Amino acid sequence: MLLFSPSANRVTTIKHLLRAKYKMTDLGPVRCFLGIEIESDQSRQILHIHQQRAIRKLLATNGFSDCNGHWTPQPTGSKLQRSDPESNPTNSTAKTLDSDGKQRYQSIVSSLMWLMLCTRPDLAFTVSMLSKFSSTPTTEHLSAATYMLRYLQNTAYLAIQYNASDPEATIPIGYTSSDFAGDTVDRKSTSGYVFILAGGAITWRAR
Repeated sequence: MLLFSPSANRVTTIKHLLRAKYKMTDLGPVRCFLGIEIESDQSRQILHIHQQRAIRKLLATNGFSDCNGHWTPQPTGSKLQRSDPESNPTNSTAKTLDSDGKQRYQSIVSSLMWLMLCTRPDLAFTVSMLSKFSSTPTTEHLSAATYMLRYLQNTAYLAIQYNASDPEATIPIGYTSSDFAGDTVDRKSTSGYVFILAGGAITWRAR
């Protein structure tokens, strides 16, 4: 259970009320919650959230603990395509994955999605792209997913920083962008947004 309040006295009062009714152990300031690691510097009013342990575990599970890393989620200009030879004959060289390969692909993408939803807005665009192919992934799609694992190898330390002492800490700032008919098959567009508060991202999406 996490308790939040602008007032430390209120938190203390709630703790006493809960202890009076339930057997509880106070673990102190939160350090990890649902795989999200939280680092707080109260003297500087700075908070960091990241998932470095979860990333290292994901890399180890897939045999990428000692891999060479990348510095971008995907190669520049990368355009993933569907495997349907009728709607996309230009991608006929990519082979559809067997059941084991499909399961591995879906496992990697779901893990990447969890990281993206919690602390990694930099993964949003690529995860959105990879998730489109979960029903019939190909060798090309699996290569793109493992490319992201190599990106995480180099960027596992990245965190979102919130700075309460920022002069604009209480002012939300939003950014949005979109391409135009970027999908080479169905000509659909891709859009995304991010909102920032206290210097750190608080909500984001790409689709």
